[in-house]
Amino acid sequence: GTHAVYGHPVETLNATDKQNAVLAWYTTDDPATCNALLDGRFTEDDTYTVRYVLLGPQERELGESACFDMLLPIIRINDVLIYRYDQ
Repeated sequence: GTHAVYGHPVETLNATDKQNAVLAWYTTDDPATCNALLDGRFTEDDTYTVRYVLLGPQERELGESACFDMLLPIIRINDVLIYRYDQ
């Protein structure tokens, strides 16, 4: 199945690093930062690629990220938008 990059601090390996990377992604205007998280380059093993990104009320509170410009919106469910990343 599909896994989250960061979901919960107790259940996520390298939780602090991943939380910081996700927060940076949602707040950056730097395309290199956007791509680093989407392609897994912020970790040592580069074992994943992000396929979907959620934008809901909590993410909107972080501000607007230029990273969404590189994603394809695919569906809205209530107040959550789901985007797809096509690398």
